[in-house]
Amino acid sequence: MLTQLVLTVLVISFLIGFFAMLIWKKDSPQWKIFPFFYTFLPAIIAILVVFIIEKRWSLGNFSFSKFDPFYVFLGFVIPVIFFAINLAIQTRACSYKLKSGIEWKKILPGIAISIPILIIFVGGEEIGWRGFMQAPLIESFGSVFGIVLLGLIWGIWHAPVALRGYNLRSHFWAEAFVLYPFMCICYSFPLAFLTTSSGSIWPALVFHATNNTMGSIGTQIFEKQNSKLEILLFVLTGMFLIVPFAIVL
Repeated sequence: MLTQLVLTVLVISFLIGFFAMLIWKKDSPQWKIFPFFYTFLPAIIAILVVFIIEKRWSLGNFSFSKFDPFYVFLGFVIPVIFFAINLAIQTRACSYKLKSGIEWKKILPGIAISIPILIIFVGGEEIGWRGFMQAPLIESFGSVFGIVLLGLIWGIWHAPVALRGYNLRSHFWAEAFVLYPFMCICYSFPLAFLTTSSGSIWPALVFHATNNTMGSIGTQIFEKQNSKLEILLFVLTGMFLIVPFAIVL
């Protein structure tokens, strides 16, 4: 069922994603809303595939009822630390330039609002990737290679959105086929650690929502100076996430 699950999620997502690209211009209101809808597809498709094949309803292999505060806290802290490390390296290398007059009193309180809201939207991805695909991939290919494959699938899935320059307008090909796949591989290691250690989906939801929140904060506090250098440094700093969690796993 793993092959059917992966192919069905990718094929249907791509058909919907690339069709949306054809009918809506990237600056249209419809396209700006579309990525929020796109995030629900992995969960919706996976739930339906499992029901069709196994005749049962499921939200994946990790519990929504189990809430472990320690691992949820780690789900918040890890992306914050990674953001701080990456920001320090990027500004040091002059690929980022901090804006003047940053209003931290307005930015920081927004974190408490942004994360709960984003948990709703990233839920579709986490149910699909971690809930349904992570365990079968690890069982089939081993801890490290299975997680690498999961991250690669997750990263490539972003292609319809990334090819419109979601984060890197001038280097959208690199965003779609280098940055997203590699960073999703990097993120998949701590996410695998958090979910398998806790048996809960909540640490992954908090991790993903916090990571996206940090990205939003980034647009408010710095300006990008060199996109090619930014991509290279992201690849290098991503190893901070891969190495320790790969060793633990």
